Amino acid sequence: MKYRFLIFALLASCCGLGGCIYDDEPECCPSGKVAVEIRIAPENPNHVTRSTDENAIRDLNFYLYSGTGSLMLHRYQTVTTLRFECVPGDYTLYVVANAHTDMGNPTVEILESYTTLYRPEADDLLMTAKQRITIPNACGTVQLPALEVRRAVARVDYDIQVDESVADIEIRSVQAMNLPVHYRPFVEGFRPSDFLDNELVAAAEDGSSVQGSFYMLPNCQGVLSSITSPEEKNPDNAPEDATCLHIRAVRGGKVLDYYVYLGENDTSDFNVRSNTVHTLRIRILGDNDLRLRQYSLDVEMATRSVPQDGFLLDSLDGELCVRLTGHYDDMQVQGVFTLEEGDAAYCQVCGKIYDIPQQYDFASNVSYRPIAYFPETFTRDNARLKFTLTVADKYGEVGRYEFEYAFAYVVKVYRTWQNGPRSIFGRVESKDALRIVEHETISALYDAVYCTSEPITLEAVPDAGYRADCWCISPGHSGEVSFDSTCPHDPVYGPKVLYLFFKPLTVPLEVSVRHDRAELTAYERAQRDSDRPARLHRDLQRPHRGRAYLLSESDVQHRSRDGIHGGCER
Repeated sequence: MKYRFLIFALLASCCGLGGCIYDDEPECCPSGKVAVEIRIAPENPNHVTRSTDENAIRDLNFYLYSGTGSLMLHRYQTVTTLRFECVPGDYTLYVVANAHTDMGNPTVEILESYTTLYRPEADDLLMTAKQRITIPNACGTVQLPALEVRRAVARVDYDIQVDESVADIEIRSVQAMNLPVHYRPFVEGFRPSDFLDNELVAAAEDGSSVQGSFYMLPNCQGVLSSITSPEEKNPDNAPEDATCLHIRAVRGGKVLDYYVYLGENDTSDFNVRSNTVHTLRIRILGDNDLRLRQYSLDVEMATRSVPQDGFLLDSLDGELCVRLTGHYDDMQVQGVFTLEEGDAAYCQVCGKIYDIPQQYDFASNVSYRPIAYFPETFTRDNARLKFTLTVADKYGEVGRYEFEYAFAYVVKVYRTWQNGPRSIFGRVESKDALRIVEHETISALYDAVYCTSEPITLEAVPDAGYRADCWCISPGHSGEVSFDSTCPHDPVYGPKVLYLFFKPLTVPLEVSVRHDRAELTAYERAQRDSDRPARLHRDLQRPHRGRAYLLSESDVQHRSRDGIHGGCER
C-alpha cells in the first residue's frame, strides 16, 4: 500500500507541473490556476509600404518557462492574442513570429540557441521577444501588457549620386558585402561567423545614380574609437567582417571601388543591430577619397602597318597590350576576346586560329596578346575585322574595348600634277569603291580610290564645257587605258596610279583688235601713202591665223582698187 501511495502521489505531481501545457484539458489543471491574456504587436510599426510586409504577423510560437527552466506552455497559433491558464508565479515568455512552422517543445537551452537564416526574398520578417512576466493570484482574467516583438533584421536604404563636378565618373553597380548568414535572436551581442555578399545592383543607364534597399541580419562588429573622421572608416581600418556597400565606378581608364561601412555613426561604430533602419545618402565627389580602392586599366592595339584614310593596305600584324596599375592584385582581372566581324579562318590570336570566345587572365601588370588577320585577298565579305576585348574582375565587368579595321586596295587617280594640267576640270566617282578621298600636295591633286578585290568602274565627271579625254598610266599622255568617260579597273592586278586628262568641248577663236588713233604729220602721211602698195602686198602674203584687222577708211578704198572687197581679211 505504501508503494501504491507513492506512485499516485508522483502521478499527481506530474499532472500539476504539466497542467499549463495541456490547459485545454481542465481535468489536468490544479484548482489554483488563473486565466491570462496577452496581445502581441510589432515594435515601432513602420508606415512605409514595401513589397515585404514589415508589420505582418502570420504565425506565432509561444513558450512559457518557469524560473527553474521547465517548459510550462507551448502554443503555435495564427492569432496575435494568447490566452492560457496557469498557476501564479514568475515566468519567462519567449515568442517567435513568422517562423512558419511549429517549433515543437525545446528546452530553454535549445530555444536560447535558436538560429534563423538569411531570407532575402521573404514576404514577411522574423520577429522575436523574450520577457520575464509575473502572473498574480487574482480572480478573473489577468490582462498582461502588450508584448512587442522585434524584427530580427535591419533595413538599409541607400541613394548614391555622382556630383555634377565629376560627371565623367560612371557608376556601374553597388553591392552589399559581409551580410551575416545566420543570427541567434535570444543571444545578447551575438557575433556571426559566416557571411555572404549580395548580388550586384546595376546603376542607372547613364551611370549617374543608383538607389535601392535590402534587409540583413544583425552584424555587430564593435566600436573603434581611434577612427575620428568618415574618411578613416575605410578598408584599412575597418573590422574584417564589417558590413559595407561596395560601389563600383569607372572614370576613363580607372576602375574605382568605393567602400562605405554601416554603423550607428559615420566614424567609429560598426554595429548593425536588429530592428534598425540605416539610411545612406552618398555623393561621389572624386577619385581621391581614402575610402576608395582603384586600379587603372589601359588597353591598346599596336599594328605594324599604319592605316591610310582609315584603311589598312596589307594584312594585320599586331599586338594587343593590357596594362594594369594600382590595386589590381586580388581583383582576378580577366579578359574575353570575341570576334564580331571578319573571317575566323584567317584570324589568329596568340598563335591559334580563332574558334570560340577565348578567355585570358591578366595577372601581371603588362600582358601582350599577338593578333593577326591575313585573308588571301580582301573581298567585300572579309574586308572588315571587328573584335572586342571584354575585361572583368571578381566584381563584374569593368570595360569593353572594341577594335575595328577596314582593309582595301587603293588606286591613285591624278587630276593635276607637276608639268601637267594646272587647273581642275572634273572629278572622279565610282559606285563600286568603298571610299574616295581627295588629296592635295604642293604640286599635285589626286583621288585615292579604295576598293576590294572585285573589279570596279571609275567614272570621270567633267566640269561644264569639258569632257574626259583619256585615262593614262603615264603623266606624259601615254599608256592610254581608256578614251571613254569610264575606266574599268582591276584593283589587284591593274595599275596603282592613273592620270586623267580632260579637254574643252570646242577650240576657242583667238581675236586680236588693233586701234590706231595717233595723229600723223603731213610728212608721215605722205611717207605712209608711198609705202602702202608694198605693205599691202606683204599682208596678202601672210598666212591666215584667224586674226581680224580693223582697217582705216583710206585702206578700204585703196584695197578696193586692187580688187580686195569687204574691208577686211578673212
